[in-house]
Amino acid sequence: SLASIPSFGYSGGGFLIGLQVHPAYAFRVLDVGPSASARQLAKDFRALWGEKSQLRRFRDGRVTEAVIWDADSAGATAIRHKIVAIASEFLLTRHLASDVSVQCTNDQLDFVLRKECFASSDTEEESVDNTAKLLGAFQRLSSSLKQLRKLPLQIHAVLPMWSGLVGLRTFSEAPHVCAGPGAPALSKMGKVSPFIETYKVAIQLEGSGSWPSDPEALEATKAAFLISVGEHLATTYGIPSDPTIEFLDVFFMGYSFRLYVDMHTRLPRAPPASSASESKNWTQYYTDTQHNGFMNSLRTKFPIFGNVCQMAKRWIGCHLCSVCIAEEAIELLCASIFVCSSIYPVPNSRITGFARFLHLLATFEFDRQPLIVNLNEEMSNGDMNKVLKTFRSRRAAGTAPPLFICTPYDVESLSWTRKKPSRAELSTLVSLAKAAEARLTCLVVGDISAHNFTHVASTIGTMLWKTLFSTPLSPYDMLIYLHNQALP
Repeated sequence: SLASIPSFGYSGGGFLIGLQVHPAYAFRVLDVGPSASARQLAKDFRALWGEKSQLRRFRDGRVTEAVIWDADSAGATAIRHKIVAIASEFLLTRHLASDVSVQCTNDQLDFVLRKECFASSDTEEESVDNTAKLLGAFQRLSSSLKQLRKLPLQIHAVLPMWSGLVGLRTFSEAPHVCAGPGAPALSKMGKVSPFIETYKVAIQLEGSGSWPSDPEALEATKAAFLISVGEHLATTYGIPSDPTIEFLDVFFMGYSFRLYVDMHTRLPRAPPASSASESKNWTQYYTDTQHNGFMNSLRTKFPIFGNVCQMAKRWIGCHLCSVCIAEEAIELLCASIFVCSSIYPVPNSRITGFARFLHLLATFEFDRQPLIVNLNEEMSNGDMNKVLKTFRSRRAAGTAPPLFICTPYDVESLSWTRKKPSRAELSTLVSLAKAAEARLTCLVVGDISAHNFTHVASTIGTMLWKTLFSTPLSPYDMLIYLHNQALP
């Protein structure tokens, strides 16, 4: 009975309900019910959902009961994670009492996905819209590049080399008025940035045995090919570009894309036997394209993976630790929650994913074992045992980085964590994660002494959630405050 359920410290007789949702059903806008011909089932469905249920005819001829969670009830079509909360609140108020107070925690951290998380000048919908514009521009440019038929070699793949192009950056810049065709009109823009951010992209070509073997000749040939790409983009689509000896900057739909010719990702994993600079470039190409490809597949497979990465990066940034750890390392920490979760089920809500990130950072024994992120299960048990032996030998010799993250494309943790974080910086991150995890647990299921359950979603409650992203400034001897209007 309800009387036997613990109140978790909430006053007023409130109690806590935890829902484990299925990603295939939790984020869909349309819930299809029984057929109209199944009268008893249709009657039960209408009794459950009341006025939300409506009879609909689909294109395949079916006539069924259905519940639609439209943009007005869900807040925005891009924020589908709220549908579970809206449905739960509707059912509880309909079948228990109309004046029952229902508060959900799944959207309490949405404010961190706004640029001005402590003001109301920006909305999450605007941030989502900018990300959608960036990804849409990248997809259209990729399609245009693949359709260039007069090039010496055809472009068969366009690969992102930056987290913003796979939707993992916390914030995406708005289109710039000076960046090519399709850019927004100046009259529709507010403050215009004096610079245009550049997004790295690798283009892969069809196979050919005519590439020169001399390194200088090879670089010159790639530069000539990029010039040819720029000329054909201008003549075919009217897209402007700016070529250099190493890359081609393309300006399209308000964004600047920096194109590199990638001939290395089709080679074996071991770097080719050539100069040290060529080997370094090969490793950079390989790890960038492989990493962002894996992150993109995870974002496609798990709907909330991108949001968890964004929240984790915002949390680290708010605690002034962004310079201590690479973005790719944060993404791998988040990825391990989804691909290496043997104890807990895969998270299907933003707040659960963020809580798992804090728990991993706070409890994982980085000094004693490597964090193996076995993406797509490419590493066998034998491979992971070799990684463990390598880690132990390097840790004993003092050459292993404090944060050792192993992936199929970086088994020795050389790409993202070799130089940072240091041991002291990692210790600081762990301490902050422990404190944040305890505070988050208190806010969700703990005893909030001065605020009961109905106050958690109030203004005071919102400020309590924001304390997760507030860092103490007492260690600093001097604080310099900058005016937003004076910044570029």
